[in-house]
Amino acid sequence: MRVIRLLLCGLVLVGWSLAVNAASYEALKPLLGDVADWTGEAAEGSSMDMEGVTMITASRHYQRGEERSFDAQLSLMPGAMSAVIQTEMNMNMETDQAVVTTATIDGFRVHHNHEKAQNSGDVVVILGGDDKRSAMFTMSYTGMSTQEALAMAKRFDWKKMQAATAALH
Repeated sequence: MRVIRLLLCGLVLVGWSLAVNAASYEALKPLLGDVADWTGEAAEGSSMDMEGVTMITASRHYQRGEERSFDAQLSLMPGAMSAVIQTEMNMNMETDQAVVTTATIDGFRVHHNHEKAQNSGDVVVILGGDDKRSAMFTMSYTGMSTQEALAMAKRFDWKKMQAATAALH
């Protein structure tokens, strides 16, 4: 009888753990809402917890015509992973092939990498965090100029993203 109770308690705990993880990324998906004049696929998410290392991600693909698209992703990850990214993100450079900029926009550290020939790139917004967990909004795009891409990234509410990811800490 005791074994059955232990098994039932274990199943309840596993179910509760799965519900907590599901709720974690489910809370982020609505922040990747519809964008006027763009077709967005359904937002997807995932939560991973392995030996105390947690990573929560929500992402969504958007399309406009055949040559313009972008993927938006909101991530909460271990601080050590994002520290490497943040360290590498203090660069401003331009070549014939690319433009790389780092700036503070609306109080957030923003890194923008644009490939000129492909008219594509990435915008990475550091939403905050600490040495244990950090949050980022990333937008990878094709068929947009640097100005269009940054304007598109700013259509997402970074402050709401920051608050939502902070609530998951």
